[in-house]
Amino acid sequence: KGVIGAFMSLDLLLFYVFFEVMLLPMYILIGIWGGGRRKFAAIKFVIYTLLGSVFILVAMIGLYFTDVRDFVDKDAVEARKVERMRLNPQLSEDEARAYHTFDIITLQRAGQGAMLAIMGQANRLTARKDPTPAGMVLPKDEHDQTLKSDDNSVPLLGRDQNAQDAKGRFTQPFFTPSYQYVFFLLLFIGFAVKVPIVPLHSWLPDAHVEAPTPISMILAGVLLKLGGYGILRLAYPICPWAADQLSLYVGMLGAFAIVYGALVAMGQSDFKKLLAYSSISHMGYVILGIAVWSSASKSQYWAWGVNGAMFQMVSHGITSAALFFVVGVVYERAHHREVNRLGGLMEPMPLYGGLSAILFFASMGLPGLCGFVGEIFVVLAAWQYHPGLAIPAILATILTAGYLLWTWQRVFLGTNAATSGFRDLSLREAIILLPFVFLAIALGVLPQMLLLSWMEPSVTGLVDSLARLRP
Repeated sequence: KGVIGAFMSLDLLLFYVFFEVMLLPMYILIGIWGGGRRKFAAIKFVIYTLLGSVFILVAMIGLYFTDVRDFVDKDAVEARKVERMRLNPQLSEDEARAYHTFDIITLQRAGQGAMLAIMGQANRLTARKDPTPAGMVLPKDEHDQTLKSDDNSVPLLGRDQNAQDAKGRFTQPFFTPSYQYVFFLLLFIGFAVKVPIVPLHSWLPDAHVEAPTPISMILAGVLLKLGGYGILRLAYPICPWAADQLSLYVGMLGAFAIVYGALVAMGQSDFKKLLAYSSISHMGYVILGIAVWSSASKSQYWAWGVNGAMFQMVSHGITSAALFFVVGVVYERAHHREVNRLGGLMEPMPLYGGLSAILFFASMGLPGLCGFVGEIFVVLAAWQYHPGLAIPAILATILTAGYLLWTWQRVFLGTNAATSGFRDLSLREAIILLPFVFLAIALGVLPQMLLLSWMEPSVTGLVDSLARLRP
C-alpha cells in the first residue's frame, strides 16, 4: 500500500507519508526473518532511508511556505481569501491571498516559473495567445500552437495573472538561484539514498544479503524504483533551473555508479552481494538517462534518455527480482551463497540452469532481451549530451558481461560432487520463475508494443514542458 500510494500521490505531504510508511514493514521483515546480521542490516536500512527522508521533509516545508498564488487559478485564490478572512478578519487582503500548497502540479508550475524568472524571461510566463485555460497541462501536439506563437509564451500563470503582477513575489527565496540549488539538492539527495547512488549505497548490499528471498525481490524489483521516480517526478520538475545547471554533475554520478557497481560486483564471492552491486550499476543508467537535459531543439534526445531510464527501471525490476529468486532456490538446497563453492548445477538442474541463463543474459543487456533496450536509449542520449558520459557507460557493458558470465560459469558449469544430488525446480518454483523469463524475452522483442508506447506520451509531455524553458 505504501508503494502504490507513493506512486499515485499528487500531494507532496501524502507522498511523504506513504514514502515513510514503507519503512516499518521492511524493517520488521528484514529484522525478524533475515539472516545472522539481520538486526544490523535492518537498522542500517532504516537510518539511511530516514536520513534521506529528512532532506525531503526540509524541502517539502520550504516549498509549502512559498506563496504560489500566481500559478493557481484566480478564482481558487479568491475563494481561499474569502474563507481565510472570515476565519481571521485581522488579515489584510494581500495576506489572505497568499496561497500555500503541497499540490505537486502547482509546485511544478511554480518551479518552471522560477526558472524563467531567474533567466530573466518572466515575460514568457503569460499565455496571451494560448486559447487553452491557463495552467492546464496539455499533450505534446496541443502545445504546438503555444510554442509557435510570436512571443514564445509558456502557460504557467493562473488565469488573469501576468508576470508584471507576480514580479514582487518572484523575490521569494524559492525563486532565487541559491535556494533553487538548495531545494534541488535536498530532493535529489533524499531520493538518491533510495536509488541508491554512490556514495549513499552501502545500506543496499547489507539489506540484500540479510533479507529473505521474497524481501530481496521486493526491494530490488519495486522499492529502488521510488528513488528514480522521485527524482523524475519531483526534483527535476519542481527545481528545473538547478537541475539544468547541475545536469552534467548528476550525469557524472550516474556514469560513476555504473562503473563502480560493476567493478565491485566483479570482486564478490557472495551471490546476493554480487547482485546487490549489480543493481547499483544498473540503476546508474537510470540516473544518467534522467540527467542528460537538452534544449527544446534537441529535446528528442533527452526524451530518449528518460524513456531509457524508465524502461531500465522496469527491466531491472524484472531481472533483478528474478535473479534474487534464483539465488534463493540454490540457497534452499546448498544452505550457502558462496559462488566458489557452487558449480556443476547444470547437470542436476537443467531447467533451472537454462532459465537462469536467460535472466543472466537479460541482465547483461544482450540484444533481444529486456536489459538491452533501456541501456541503448540511455547511451544514445548520453552520447548526444556529452560523449564523456557515454563512454564509461559503454565500457561498463564489458565489465557487466564479464562478471555475470564468470558468475554463471562458476555456478552452473563443470562438475561438483557437493551439488550433484540437488533436485531441479519444483512446480511452484517454476511457476514463479517462468513469468519473469517470459517478460525478459517479451520486453526485449516487443519493447514498443508492450511498454514504450504506453509511457512515451507522458515522457514526451514532461520533457517538452521542461526543455522549452531552456533557450
